[in-house]
Amino acid sequence: MKALKRMSKFAISGLCAGFFVMLASTTAAAEEATVSDETIIKQANHLLTWQMDHGGWSKDMPQMYTRDWNGREAKSVWTSNGQELGTIDNDATVDEIRVVAEAYQLTKDERFKASVHNGIDFLYKLQYPSGGFRQVYPQRGSDPSSSVWYSNYVTFNDHAMVNVLRLLEDARQGKAPFEGDLFNDSQRKQMAASIEGGLDYILQAQIVANGKKTAWGQQHDPVTLQPQQGRAYEHPSIATDESVGIVQWLGEQPNQSAAVREAVAAARAWMDEARVADTRYERRVEPHFFHEPGAETWYRFYQIGTNRPIFSGRDGVIHHDIMNVEQERRYGYAWAGNWPQKLR
Repeated sequence: MKALKRMSKFAISGLCAGFFVMLASTTAAAEEATVSDETIIKQANHLLTWQMDHGGWSKDMPQMYTRDWNGREAKSVWTSNGQELGTIDNDATVDEIRVVAEAYQLTKDERFKASVHNGIDFLYKLQYPSGGFRQVYPQRGSDPSSSVWYSNYVTFNDHAMVNVLRLLEDARQGKAPFEGDLFNDSQRKQMAASIEGGLDYILQAQIVANGKKTAWGQQHDPVTLQPQQGRAYEHPSIATDESVGIVQWLGEQPNQSAAVREAVAAARAWMDEARVADTRYERRVEPHFFHEPGAETWYRFYQIGTNRPIFSGRDGVIHHDIMNVEQERRYGYAWAGNWPQKLR
């Protein structure tokens, strides 16, 4: 069996990671998270049976990688209005497209090629005319008052939209596993247009507070561009983790325009301002924030206009002291981190 080291460049994330690493039979193989050609093809064949008619896949369903769909069970963990939803949450669909594309490179099986094309078309279905990508398709929930409506907003949360843009850029450039005849020139031009739309949305949606550009929220309205409510404990705010991912992606863009450079500089300046010096964050050790000379941290959410930290429980009440939140949410969510260090 031939081990594909390049697999670790794209398939080792989220749902895929545990399964591929489990398959490695030696310590060295586990470190590289390599996987045999035969295994890739086997996994891709399973994935074909789980792909939904709209072209997407679900999240958090490891059985997609271990067996075929049985013809009866739900293909998605999310349904709405009688329809099964595809998603880009938790790297879903993005990972599956990459795995199936790799199988096509190994076999030139037209079934895999068609599946990849359907997956890319699904990503286009997620994109609003304004350029942003929602988390799910079809629509989740019946109207904006629904507790799950956040999935229909443009989603930066957990880097969902940035993951899509990176995949489209890899495919447009013909990087592994999208090289060769997998796409034609017309399809690559469509990818370029989609990426350009995403870039324009990001630049337009950058939050302005007190007359200055700052960074981005987890969810934004596709039309007004304003940050929106996510889950009960995810309030409209400036979100540090997601903003770092956006800045990283912007920094990868070739021939950066003045607008891109300005957006990056403004976001970096805001992160410098929001930095909490001499403080260490511990997720499961109370009171969670500790004085430590030389340490630094950033809150996950900052109140727009004041930069006060936002913490919240499942009741949706905003607090500025993490100890006012129930223990389950304090321990069960990353309320702070050192994400901006990735930009150094």
